[in-house]
Amino acid sequence: MIRNLIIITILGFCTSTAASSLLSGVVQKDVQYSLTEIKLGRQFIRSARSQLAFVSDPEIASYIEGLGDRLLGPTGLSRSKFQFSVIDDDNLNAFAVPGGWISVHTGLITRTDSESELASVLAHEIAHITQRHLPRTFERAEQRTLPAVAAMMGAILVGGQIGSAALVGANAAVVADQLKYSREFEKEADAIGLELLSKGEFDVHAMPRFFLKLQKTSELHASNVPEYLRTHPLSISRIADSESRVGKFPATEVATNAEFLHIRARIRALSGDSSLKQADMFRQQIIDSVDAEKSHLIYGEAMAAMKVAQYDRSRGLIESLLIKNPDSLRYGLGYAQIELSAGNISGALRRLEKMSNSFSDHPVVLHYHAEALLAAQQFTDARRVLRQLERKTPNNANVHSMMSRVNGELGHLAQAFMSRAQFFILRYRLPEAEKELVKALEHAGESYYLRSSIEAKQEEINDLMRRYDERPKSIS
Repeated sequence: MIRNLIIITILGFCTSTAASSLLSGVVQKDVQYSLTEIKLGRQFIRSARSQLAFVSDPEIASYIEGLGDRLLGPTGLSRSKFQFSVIDDDNLNAFAVPGGWISVHTGLITRTDSESELASVLAHEIAHITQRHLPRTFERAEQRTLPAVAAMMGAILVGGQIGSAALVGANAAVVADQLKYSREFEKEADAIGLELLSKGEFDVHAMPRFFLKLQKTSELHASNVPEYLRTHPLSISRIADSESRVGKFPATEVATNAEFLHIRARIRALSGDSSLKQADMFRQQIIDSVDAEKSHLIYGEAMAAMKVAQYDRSRGLIESLLIKNPDSLRYGLGYAQIELSAGNISGALRRLEKMSNSFSDHPVVLHYHAEALLAAQQFTDARRVLRQLERKTPNNANVHSMMSRVNGELGHLAQAFMSRAQFFILRYRLPEAEKELVKALEHAGESYYLRSSIEAKQEEINDLMRRYDERPKSIS
């Protein structure tokens, strides 16, 4: 598929001579994005969100962000410079986008055997960004203008025959040049990735171990090479290089991470359309497993059964886990989700209100509590919880979407449109945000404070549009 080239376009290429001068093996102290990088990243993510299924599940999102935090924390790199997300796609893939956006497909997560393997992929992608591989590529190829690359990205996202034709029309010469993928950049990303793994106290051996797994996958499916291998070419020398590097790091004992196992089970249970099959697979794994600890498999079966409306089955499984772990956040949330999905809103609220006493500031608890209050049409209480959640996660677009609905239900129309505008701002859809603020001003009445807030937000959007050149072009 032509879309398989998308990450090649993102990461870029350079001659081996230019790349070899970059192989410092040292993590940059900080990363500064150029205006061009940010523009390109915003455009790509905006387009990707219209084409790809980004996972909004708060538990999965929270986990992948936490994993990114663990990798970035010891380096001193600013966490605000990176955004981590998960895409609901069974393809084995992950990618980094200019401006610090890093995404991993559910298909890759479910194929990792340990948290360190998953962390090794994120570390590799972080390294592509910290070492400024794409900007250095642009510097080498000054003839590649932002509009040309953006046009290619748009064509790739469209896919099919139309996308193929558009891609060729966008810049055939660029495509030909990019077929020479820089293995030097990949080696540097591996080297920096190992540094990040070690500093984050992950198992550095997970990287070459995952490489070997990918190589076997490639050999078994030569006619259908995973996207990750097409965009991150894997050679014998690269595997050997990573194996030799791990010996330079101190040995680290890394225990099996229960959170990783449960999140991986959750993804398997809830992603795609095969939840009934997944529920039966989890049950069989529970029977076949020789491990004493099977909680993550039971949890996975419960979530898969919930998705296919087998509520008695899912409720019984979660209750069996809660008997052994009555104070578990994960299982308590699972129980509340099952009740909410089954239509037992009062039961879900009882569970979540009880959990709020123990986990009063936990973003995921707040998220589900707000959802349950919305379902119960307790909008005043829902707004109170959402305000608390907004303070904890101000850049969560879904929270602003929920707040928009709550304000609308309560008759606060100006605030509802303002929340909707903030949702569009965080989705990089500035023209739509601008339209929402016009509506907000129409419903602001005579309130000087409210009108001033809306006008300040309008000015903010105008500044963003000017900075990133995102104002719609007028048709003359």
